[in-house]
Amino acid sequence: MPLTATKYYHSHTEWLFHCHIKIKLPIRCGVDVLEHCFDILEEVDLRYNSYREGSFFDLINRHAGSFVEVDPVTIQLLSCVKEVSRMVKGNYDVSIMPLLRLWGFYNPESVIAVPAAEELHVTLEKVDYKNIEIQGNEVKIGIGQELTTGSFLKAYAVDCVLDYLRSEGVDDALINAGGSTICGVNATDNPEWKVRVSPPLQPEESGEEVSLANACLSLSGQDNNYLLIGDRRYSHILNARTGMPSANLQVMLITRSAFWGDVLATALMASPVEELSDFSKELKRLHPFSGYLTDASLQRTTL
Repeated sequence: MPLTATKYYHSHTEWLFHCHIKIKLPIRCGVDVLEHCFDILEEVDLRYNSYREGSFFDLINRHAGSFVEVDPVTIQLLSCVKEVSRMVKGNYDVSIMPLLRLWGFYNPESVIAVPAAEELHVTLEKVDYKNIEIQGNEVKIGIGQELTTGSFLKAYAVDCVLDYLRSEGVDDALINAGGSTICGVNATDNPEWKVRVSPPLQPEESGEEVSLANACLSLSGQDNNYLLIGDRRYSHILNARTGMPSANLQVMLITRSAFWGDVLATALMASPVEELSDFSKELKRLHPFSGYLTDASLQRTTL
């Protein structure tokens, strides 16, 4: 996604949350502000990433079946994603990690094949957001369950950076987190940031231009993360009710919050096309958004 702007900026890129995150700030902001942005990202990564040993989510996973004391942020994040799961009838579920492992997304040495029906059935019994219990400042998941923060933590970290920049009076900035979470900050007298969204399965195409004015663009799709079994692509976005990869190709949302954008885009991406209209109306009660979904037949549905 080429990014365009009209002023002089300094930028920095680091590898965090399994992607390259690039932040661009006006020269007047100073390098210390830019550096602190990455300090914030690294702190969120260390404290909450389910793939980081010792993080709150790692502790919850390693002590499945028992309550684990966590901080208010962990409670807030889990409460939000559980509500989204409820609204989309369990199509989206952060306890989906056993299914991802079954399909081979986190085991590069496994033989890649479509899981047998019995394997899916057994694994699906471990996937249920209703078994994520929250009592005060403690969280417990069921034995055999495993949570993943992949659908929301990167975007939550970006929101933390945005909060910091606003507290410092920064009114001109761009954050590009892996091309799937892009946020533009601008004052009323600054031009909007422009990004280009490539059509699904055609990353070489320039695609359409989208304007960002104090807004976040969230993309959920299968362009960069999928399995090839035989001659068929299988998305890493799984439907947690069926255990099967989503047939949808791409969801693009524009929101005020990166966290809500990424969570809602993933939830809609995982859901069957015939349920999208009802889910979209319901989810907008949590956080307003605009956007579209491109299905397997390349048909676009406005959300």
